[in-house]
Amino acid sequence: MMIQSLFMGLMEFRSIFPILLLVVLFMVKKQYNRQMLMERRLFGISITNPTRQTITSLIFGFLGGLIGSIMLVFIGVDIAVVGLHFAWPIAILLMLYNPRYMCFSYAGGIVGVASLLARGILSLYGEIELTGIALQFVTINLPGLMAVVGILHLTESVLIYLSGAKGASPMFLKHNDKVVGGFTLQRFWPVPIVALVAAAITTGEAAGGSIAMPNWWPLINSNLTAPDGYTITYIMFPIIAALGYGDLALSTHPKEKSKKTALSLFLYSVSLVGLAVLAAFYPVVTVLPVLFAPLAHEFLIVVSNNREFKGEPLFVAPKEGIMVLSVIKGSVAEKMGIQSGYVITRVNGTYVEDETHFKELLVALDTYAKFEIIDNNGSYRHVQAPLFGRRRQMGLIIIPKNPEHAVTMSTESPLENLWKKITKEKAS
Repeated sequence: MMIQSLFMGLMEFRSIFPILLLVVLFMVKKQYNRQMLMERRLFGISITNPTRQTITSLIFGFLGGLIGSIMLVFIGVDIAVVGLHFAWPIAILLMLYNPRYMCFSYAGGIVGVASLLARGILSLYGEIELTGIALQFVTINLPGLMAVVGILHLTESVLIYLSGAKGASPMFLKHNDKVVGGFTLQRFWPVPIVALVAAAITTGEAAGGSIAMPNWWPLINSNLTAPDGYTITYIMFPIIAALGYGDLALSTHPKEKSKKTALSLFLYSVSLVGLAVLAAFYPVVTVLPVLFAPLAHEFLIVVSNNREFKGEPLFVAPKEGIMVLSVIKGSVAEKMGIQSGYVITRVNGTYVEDETHFKELLVALDTYAKFEIIDNNGSYRHVQAPLFGRRRQMGLIIIPKNPEHAVTMSTESPLENLWKKITKEKAS
């Protein structure tokens, strides 16, 4: 019954839903296009297929949307009174400073703290009369806002677990005066979610898309009062969310890193939703989920990054031969059975000195390539394949031994660079 009602609500707004979905799909594809262009600039070849990645993200996004919708309906969050219209512009401003801060954990936390401060001021100066936006800001349902933040992150944790490592993009970094290889994990999902909006209707009137729920529901009340002769009912309302995941894998494999991140984020989400429900029953503890949302999220990121950079890198240029960081799908190297982490020591019997020498040896090849490799188990063996003029499609990304070939990936935004420039000038 619940799933049927979710789709009933979705169909009621079918006129605007496709437009919003297309807009979000365009944004998602644009992000994958940027990733593809970055790969071409770094390696001269594109690893990411934006169209394929977008379709895959859409499929997983619908799955995530179903999970998020069920959670929102189960808890009973009225999306209209949680202050998302305040959180969105704050999230955009945070993104302009640094893309990684475009997250409702931070934006919701800022809105929550500001709302609590405003309520405190109002309690001291009770004679102030609030109207319009000011009244909306003070009366935000903070437990509901924190529950929405937690449910969105719970949905994201499931998507990260299922597809976080798909399309991992290789990269090089200078780490402890050495060139190391790693992977950037970037995924974006358009997530259609059916939320609830409370409405006052005439008692006995049928509301399309409304559903009957047990007496204990909702867990987080919208605190709306119906006039005489009216009843509060909840209407299904479809919205489109865009979720994103960005991570770095240096000392762990991409699949392992994404699964660890997913587990940490899941525990964070469950804890935040639990605190939000607790605050709905005991308003005095509302400050707990409001502070937990940004602080715990930042703690997870800091701990994860420290663990990744302090650990032993998996992909480091060896003293003998060259190490493979990534293999392009459908390439000659993939057909030869070469995998990420393999070390190539010889090409057609000639010892390989470095990546430049390896390229020279490839140019000199005639009709077939025979490599002596060390696989991920430390075993020496030979792999070979015919070329037929496809040397340029060998499909190998090699970790350079020369530090000058490493690329430092910067995520700083123009606004962040401008702020650093201003503060530097003031200091001088």
